[in-house]
Amino acid sequence: MTNTTTIETTFNKIFSTITSNKENYIPRDYQTIGGMWTADTYKFNGIICRIEDEGCSRTIIHTEGETNTVLCKAYQFYDKAVRIDVGTEQDLENLLKRVVS
Repeated sequence: MTNTTTIETTFNKIFSTITSNKENYIPRDYQTIGGMWTADTYKFNGIICRIEDEGCSRTIIHTEGETNTVLCKAYQFYDKAVRIDVGTEQDLENLLKRVVS
């Protein structure tokens, strides 16, 4: 298994675990008409999962504290590749441990 595959697998496990629990869903307080910026948001234990751009991109954001400092931010686009904007691969792996524990 290559490192890229490991990152994608980790991302997908975090995302599917959080979004499969309907109690984690945060209802939108707005309506859109075909807007590409539509986001469905799920939140669990300081980890936010968002489905955006009509399902073409997915985001995981880990925040902490009252100021919601971003500790990890990763994206997965239509090509299925995962890009980490804030944090490291290890941070993503640590999030997985928090989610499945």
